Formats: sequence, C-alpha cells, structure tokens
Amino acid sequence: MSLLEVRALTTGYRGGAVLGGVDLDVGPYEIVAVVGPSGSGKSTLLGAISGLVPVASGSVRLHGRDVAGLAAEDIMALGLVHVPERRRLFAGLTVRENLLLGGWRAGRRDIGRVLEMFPTLVGRLETPSGALSGGEQQLCAIARGLMADPAIMLIDEFSLGLAPVMAHDILVRLADIAAGGTSLVLVDQDAATALSVAERAYILESGFIVASGPSGKLLADHALLDRYLD
Repeated sequence: MSLLEVRALTTGYRGGAVLGGVDLDVGPYEIVAVVGPSGSGKSTLLGAISGLVPVASGSVRLHGRDVAGLAAEDIMALGLVHVPERRRLFAGLTVRENLLLGGWRAGRRDIGRVLEMFPTLVGRLETPSGALSGGEQQLCAIARGLMADPAIMLIDEFSLGLAPVMAHDILVRLADIAAGGTSLVLVDQDAATALSVAERAYILESGFIVASGPSGKLLADHALLDRYLD
C-alpha cells in the first residue's frame, strides 16, 4: 500500500491550469524524485499535496485518507511536512529556536536526534538562521521538518545555490532520513542529482507526467532526458 497516493490531480493559479491530471505514488522508506524543466509545475505539485495550493480536482491520499482540500496545518498534523524552496526559516530566530518551532505542534522538544543527523548544526545552535550559509540553512530547514517526526517529507529545490560538496553531504543525509522511516519526495533543478539518490522518479512537463520509473532506467535514457530536462 502506498503511503502517499495522488490521482488525477489538477490545480492552478488564478483560474489557469498548472497541473493537468497527475498520478504519483510514494511508498514507505522510499525516495521519489519529481524532475522536469523550469515552469513544468513541480513546485505547484508539492504545494497541492501539502495544502498550500488549492486543488481543483483529483485526490491526494495520505495513509489512505483523502487530504485534498484540507488546510496545510491539518495535513502536517497527519504526518506530511513540506520544506519549501529557499528554506523560509525564521531569519531572526536562532537555529535552536527554529528547530523547536518545527516540533512545537507535535509536542516534541528533544533536538538531539536531528543534531545527530546534522552535526554541522551543533555549533550553530545560538546563531540566527539568517546568518547561516545557504547549505547550513538547508540543513536547518530539513532538520526543522524532521522535528515533527513526519511519515513523509516534500523537499523543494534541495540543492539550489549550494556548493557541490554541501549538496553531496545533504544527499547522504537524505538516504539516512528515508532509512529511518521518513519517505521523501524531492524536487530539484539538477535532475541528475535528484535521480542519483531516488529509487523512482517522475518527469513532469507542462503539468503532465510524461515518463516515470526506476531512476536508473530514466538516467540511462539520454534521448528522454535531452527532450524533457533543462
């Protein structure tokens, strides 16, 4: 049984359709990538799943329950966390305070588990998150999301603006997160990076899924990548 099941999802902004009927599945302990050219609807898809973008039609089932149309905070309470593009941390709050806010709704205050996973943050706990490097901010955003102990996490543009060394470090951590019981849906501007860590992937183009399957198979299809990816 899928942990997350999206069927015939359509949505958009100001009356214009962005997604034209998307199907997507994510299983337990799984990393799934959604890749595609700029403007294909990747961020809209994540927003529709997490309740940040209104759903016009279709279903979004989490643990078998249709959550399409629920408020974002209610979806989060059911075990789905969205790490948006550009982190959106509370810049004036310290790393510690951001982490505690991530666990507030779930009543979790023990930051030890996420610090073990992201030891870089240990020495930065009292630093305002706005003073962190881009890579440190991404680590903090992911760690903040994990404070809620979600069943599934959506991460939008996880390597945007990061040095290759930091992006690789985050990739390693993502595999650990999935192995620990939090499934992941990744969107990234660098399709090869996302496909390298995901077991399965979907290629989105102009609001439609044009290909899907094991990531290794998609990576090997150079004609497909040349046609649909930036």
